[in-house]
Amino acid sequence: MAWLLYFISLIPLFGYLFIKYFDKAVFTLIKHGQFDKITCGQYAFIVALILFIMSVLLICILKYRSRKNFEIHGAKITTAPQNINHELIGVLSAVVLPFLTVNFNTTNEIFASLFMLIIIGVITTRSTIYYKNPVLAILKLKIYQIEIEHKEFIENKTVNVISFHTLQVNDSLYLKEMGDNVYYAKKTGNG
Repeated sequence: MAWLLYFISLIPLFGYLFIKYFDKAVFTLIKHGQFDKITCGQYAFIVALILFIMSVLLICILKYRSRKNFEIHGAKITTAPQNINHELIGVLSAVVLPFLTVNFNTTNEIFASLFMLIIIGVITTRSTIYYKNPVLAILKLKIYQIEIEHKEFIENKTVNVISFHTLQVNDSLYLKEMGDNVYYAKKTGNG
């Protein structure tokens, strides 16, 4: 799940590259099978378009799948939820902004950028920031750090949750685990 969230967080980068390298002539070259005449920038345009579409489809799939199969039912928030959406701008600046000055005019630049995206991806997915995804904020999801109690836990547990709902103390939640102490949360009918 961490790699999927990282991939989705790159949507602004894919959109930027799509716009920067847009060239309608590439469609004619593809139509006529003239792949040897396609430039590196035109390939960047094609790949950015494909990755952008894949990201949007992944969001739709994740949104649909997140509506069911909750592992924890009736977890109760015990302390005031801490909204941590403000931390998203740091993630955006660390993941997307460095690539705004990169050009994809040569093969070396393309491979160097892919190498950096993979390194940043490894660091992001192995850290605790992978769920702090700026694209989730665009989709109106909120990120909270909350303390919950539930019969499955020996004592109250502090977790990070992603939710479409505004959460408050005493809300009852359905939780679906996304990673280590990271859950997708939905309020129960009475919460």
